[in-house]
Amino acid sequence: MGRGIYKASKYIINCILDIIYPDNNACVICKDCALSHNLCTRCKRDIEIIDKPFYIYHNGEKYKCYSIAEHKLVMRDIVMKLKYESNFTCGEILANYMKKLIIQKNIKIDVITFVPISKKTYNKRGYNQAKVIAKKLSEKLDIPCKQLIKKVKETKDQIGLTSWERWRNVEGCFKSVKSSNSNFENVLLIDDVVTTGATLINCSKALKENGVKKVFILTGTKSVV
Repeated sequence: MGRGIYKASKYIINCILDIIYPDNNACVICKDCALSHNLCTRCKRDIEIIDKPFYIYHNGEKYKCYSIAEHKLVMRDIVMKLKYESNFTCGEILANYMKKLIIQKNIKIDVITFVPISKKTYNKRGYNQAKVIAKKLSEKLDIPCKQLIKKVKETKDQIGLTSWERWRNVEGCFKSVKSSNSNFENVLLIDDVVTTGATLINCSKALKENGVKKVFILTGTKSVV
């Protein structure tokens, strides 16, 4: 009886909220009212923000990286909804957080680019989630977004591979788009999530081989590196 009353009450409250707050004001995670940036206060509290840059070490070199948050809870769901559910509002959320980080860290860039995907993956998904984030961030910062890297060979899905297998899987599969890079010295490279860093580091190398002086790596989330 009590449980039934609770469910009925919750339904009525949700109906009232739907009238007061349209769908575009609903939290993308829990569907409660979101007063700003498509997230409610409770879900925002569950995001584990990363305040400092971190480094990826490979072959005696270290690469400085930035991520918005740990790949957990709400932020993990945001990344997954963008990547697998075509929820582009989640791309907007990630771009908002990225803009804030870039301003706070005073990162100076000439252009924004993104990790490319293969034609096979694009045909299956219909979009590149990293490009979605990069384009939205470009609009917010008024900095151009260009495709400066292309994927030149198919690879296995990185999910389920060991760290060593991930590095071997993406080795030599990214090339710089030569005609597009010549005027850019400082490039912001965007992806949705970093795990081992294999993809991002190989993309960074491709850019530097074609004259880019500095590559800033920024992702939505950081998984186990």
